[in-house]
Amino acid sequence: MVLHRAAVLGYETTFYARRPMAPSGHTPGSIMSTSSSAYNAFAALLAEAALPISPAELHGHLLGRVCAGSGFDQAEWLQAASELLGGEPGERLGAALGGLLGMVQQDFGAGEMAVVLMLPNDDAPLAERAAALGQWCQGFLAGFGLALRSPSLSDEADEVLQDIAAIAQVQGALEDSEDGEADYMEVQEYLRVAPLLLFSEFGKVPAPAEKPSLH
Repeated sequence: MVLHRAAVLGYETTFYARRPMAPSGHTPGSIMSTSSSAYNAFAALLAEAALPISPAELHGHLLGRVCAGSGFDQAEWLQAASELLGGEPGERLGAALGGLLGMVQQDFGAGEMAVVLMLPNDDAPLAERAAALGQWCQGFLAGFGLALRSPSLSDEADEVLQDIAAIAQVQGALEDSEDGEADYMEVQEYLRVAPLLLFSEFGKVPAPAEKPSLH
């Protein structure tokens, strides 16, 4: 798989010059651990509600909306989530969805140089992680497409979207091997940076907010 990284890497370099890899007081490992915990919490809530959607697709949908310029209005996000889920979420799931939006808002408001993807823990089988990565991409593309109001895309934004569409098919292309693991990590790191180019073109930078928690 060939990824068009040129435009993204320039943006990534700017962020590296401004910020460390992880937020103050957090290591990359702790960020991934938090992401995995959120994934497991949402997996339980979605299973409890018998909803046929993965946490990765749900998170991708939210990030796609944000990167397309939807902003961070909670009522609008909960309405979009209700449409995605096929009905209004229950109290616990609704509260978790609101918390998820707040966490994303904090990340973008703080100017983080990479997004945190909500994916299974690295101890999960590669096939499961690759499937979740593809679901995240599918959710991102759907959310971005539904929220985008701009009549045109830059060449760089178009290339990033093409890359994400290609990665959405990655689950059938990775072998359960050291090379497959390396390819998975490379694609995952690309997806942590690529959405920032879209957000820089279409997104609405939020005011810094207090960090919420998932219930």
